[in-house]
Amino acid sequence: MFDKDTVLEAIKDSGGIMSTIAQRLRCNWNTAKKHTEKWEETQQAMKDEKETILDVCESTLINKIKDGDEQSAKWYLSKIGKLRGYGDSLAIEGGIQIVYADKDDERL
Repeated sequence: MFDKDTVLEAIKDSGGIMSTIAQRLRCNWNTAKKHTEKWEETQQAMKDEKETILDVCESTLINKIKDGDEQSAKWYLSKIGKLRGYGDSLAIEGGIQIVYADKDDERL
């Protein structure tokens, strides 16, 4: 239905948001997804868009931290600063046993 160049143009500056791509292609979400996965170049373009948005998010966060936003700094330390001893921790005392299982585990 769509050629590769048309899909690549729809992906450009979309942030990898499928509904945006579908709107640009004037098709439904599932059709857009099918076409973004159709070619290696469109798959890479989607990955690149998502990486670009991650870079923007990180840059925004770093700028907020540099501006003195304490909540952003705390969040950053809890996620990125773990090797320096920062982070969320959970202390459990007593005879509690924790079992991690996925949804297919019969113990659930």
